[in-house]
Amino acid sequence: MIGKNDQGGIIGMKEPLRLLEDIPNTTRSLLGIVTDVTIKSEQAGEYLEN
Repeated sequence: MIGKNDQGGIIGMKEPLRLLEDIPNTTRSLLGIVTDVTIKSEQAGEYLEN
């Protein structure tokens, strides 16, 4: 998860929509595998989950 700390609290992130596109593209380019990344939203903020 991106945007959460080790205790599970949401710390948020900048430009989650850009990361939503960049992470799968980079993973596919470097490792040759396709990953699903979803954006989750809670009251405290947004985070990405794989």
